[in-house]
Amino acid sequence: SLKKIFDNKPVVLSFSIFGSLSDDTIEKDRWSDIDAMLVVDDAALVKYYPNIEWLNSLGTILIVNQSKNEQSCTTKVIFEDFRKIDFVVATKSAIISSKSFWPKQKIVISNSDSVAKKLETFTNDTFEISDKNYNLDKFSEDFWFKFFVATTKLMRNDLLISLHLCLDL
Repeated sequence: SLKKIFDNKPVVLSFSIFGSLSDDTIEKDRWSDIDAMLVVDDAALVKYYPNIEWLNSLGTILIVNQSKNEQSCTTKVIFEDFRKIDFVVATKSAIISSKSFWPKQKIVISNSDSVAKKLETFTNDTFEISDKNYNLDKFSEDFWFKFFVATTKLMRNDLLISLHLCLDL
């Protein structure tokens, strides 16, 4: 389980989930992904981004898509069994100094009162990360990632979203 990966790690200040998994009113199905946020000590960021070795205990990785901005780093992973996990990794200093643009979330692990208090103030349900500088490998990863998400939406009968994703391919 994800919680076991982060338990008893002093550099992990907070582990939380957001998105549909954190909303009890949304029915989960086999196509539901996991949206998670990890807040770490500033010096520990390199252990979780761009490094992906820590994800190997969750299964065989099929596709990885990574991006970052001033506030956070994002690693989106699709495993060989088609499970999908989106990890937003942020440092303590980025969280403490940020405005409320993070999504509302359910905190699973908290090892820092100041980080927990700050996360509890966040209420925005969406945030946007943009990274428009592509190389060929990144372009390929983005294509396959978007293809998988479009297929997921199609299987869930979210036809309009699937169509838009396919058109974007």
